[in-house]
Amino acid sequence: MSAVAKQNPSDTETSKTVGAQAKLHGRGRVLSIQSHVVHGYVGNDAATFPLQVLGFEVDAIHSVQFSNHTGYKHFKGQVLGSSDLESIMSGLRSNNLLHYSHVLTGYIGSVSFLEKVSEVVTELKRMDKTVCYSQRLSACIKTTCTCSSYNNNY
Repeated sequence: MSAVAKQNPSDTETSKTVGAQAKLHGRGRVLSIQSHVVHGYVGNDAATFPLQVLGFEVDAIHSVQFSNHTGYKHFKGQVLGSSDLESIMSGLRSNNLLHYSHVLTGYIGSVSFLEKVSEVVTELKRMDKTVCYSQRLSACIKTTCTCSSYNNNY
């Protein structure tokens, strides 16, 4: 069940300005929900810096925190669940920080987390229909959103 409240008429003006607020700094603000590894560069570790160099603000949520890439013989770490993501989103929501132009996702380590990611994307798209959702970094760096196949699902 989505935690999104129904929009009342007074919220209409606020929702119209979400996209504009997300683009105040540089090219936009990306919510990147991907993996994190201590050793190596994948997921958020690989996406954050290039996006920042290109002028995007990046808020990174780690779906997992592993010692290293799962391609190694051994890896250890934590996999976040839906309650972990909801807790983070609740903090952002409480402080009126859900102003994004793009949502980028990558490796997700649990089904419950993935289901919550779907709710997050739906919530952000309800707030601003122009939010670009993609599983590809290249879709975020173009001047116009090229991820319409993903956007149509939300």
